[in-house]
Amino acid sequence: MGNFYKITPTELTKQLNTDLTNGLSMEEATERLKKYGYNELIEQNIKSPWVILWEQLTATMVLVLIFAAVVSAFLGDYKDA
Repeated sequence: MGNFYKITPTELTKQLNTDLTNGLSMEEATERLKKYGYNELIEQNIKSPWVILWEQLTATMVLVLIFAAVVSAFLGDYKDA
């Protein structure tokens, strides 16, 4: 039942047990609400921009590049630092 865009409206209404003109009855809507719950997205923890920045700066590859730049600058090769 994943590719809804490939299914005709008539076939889709049969699969979903509904009617194109009338929709669901109140009883059916109430029953589905009890069975499936509200059509809401689950809230997820949102990371602070500072946390995202910290994670990016402490990534292994970034630390290696920072270390290489410091070593390059220390050795006097400012063009590559």
